[in-house]
Amino acid sequence: MSFDGLNDKDLPLKLRMMNLLWNLGWLVRPNVKLYQYREGRRTNVQFTDIDVLAIKILPLQNPITAICSAKSGHESDSSQIFWLAGVKSYFGASFAYYLRSKASLLKAKPLCEKLDVIALNGEQLSIIEKRFLITPRTSQFFNFETYKQINQYFLELKGKRRSLYNYITERYWIDRSNNQLLRTITAIRDVKTLDLSSSCRIYMKYYLTSLLALPLFQLAHLLIRIPTNMIRTEFDTALMGGELAQLEKEKILGACKSFIRELIKEAKLPSEVIGNGASSLDQLFKLDYSADLLDLLIRIVDQYNVSIYLPRMIDVLSYQIAKKPVSIPNIQYATVPDLPKNQWAYAAKLTKDLLIFVQRMGGLEKSEMNI
Repeated sequence: MSFDGLNDKDLPLKLRMMNLLWNLGWLVRPNVKLYQYREGRRTNVQFTDIDVLAIKILPLQNPITAICSAKSGHESDSSQIFWLAGVKSYFGASFAYYLRSKASLLKAKPLCEKLDVIALNGEQLSIIEKRFLITPRTSQFFNFETYKQINQYFLELKGKRRSLYNYITERYWIDRSNNQLLRTITAIRDVKTLDLSSSCRIYMKYYLTSLLALPLFQLAHLLIRIPTNMIRTEFDTALMGGELAQLEKEKILGACKSFIRELIKEAKLPSEVIGNGASSLDQLFKLDYSADLLDLLIRIVDQYNVSIYLPRMIDVLSYQIAKKPVSIPNIQYATVPDLPKNQWAYAAKLTKDLLIFVQRMGGLEKSEMNI
């Protein structure tokens, strides 16, 4: 995901689609670039990019995704529809939307039905917006000015730490959820050390926190059936990427311990040194914030019904910063359109819990929080 393409003629159409999906309960991101990765490393081969990526979080199921292609030029409909169907399959998306600004899509309708692509032109999009009482011109977040400000923040980050920029705009969206969680936490800490402007730094912290909320929900989804007193064990397994990955880690750790024991014995060191040296290896895979993370995760599991709003609650706070770079976001106003009023207090409390966790693990400063 990257907020680039300020001069893209398709940008107004992308913003309208983002605004529509956001108001219908989707988390939205523009311009997700799909690069080829080989042996965990990014190559220079870019497969394609997704104009708009949307994620819908629902209880008791994995998040569903939708991809959108927005075109205002004279591209061939059939070529674009075939391309979009291929990207939908590659990305594992549940829905694909093909948007045209003005063109009639009557001839493309049979192909769209065959390839399971939803086609919309500008007029049809206006009808949908009207029926859902959504007004693009008064969009709170999805306008050119906000987009331009966020673009500047991402360009600033790109200039200071290209690898971090590449991860959160590209690799994050195809990574496993446990890697997303661990790498995003590291990213939040990294941002704190970079020579960024104060407004960029606080924006990126909140933006990354919204990314952190997604894998946290994924973990909660895995643990929703587990009794609270067993969550710790299952949490450790999930954080390592599942049972097979955890077994592999234990094998590596065991081999390291055996090697250290033999090394210390050959050096004829006291037995207590052997014990200390071996036990210290247990810390190789321990996180200094694991207790706080586990506590947060239990809270999310206990409030699972409102945790589906958590990524977008944080998203609103990041948009507040983008609109007013000198202000600190206020959770009191961080509402999302589809959040029921009777669940607002619970969602707000869970959002505060997440921000407090980020502050405790060395991300946010207290002065950057207004909760």
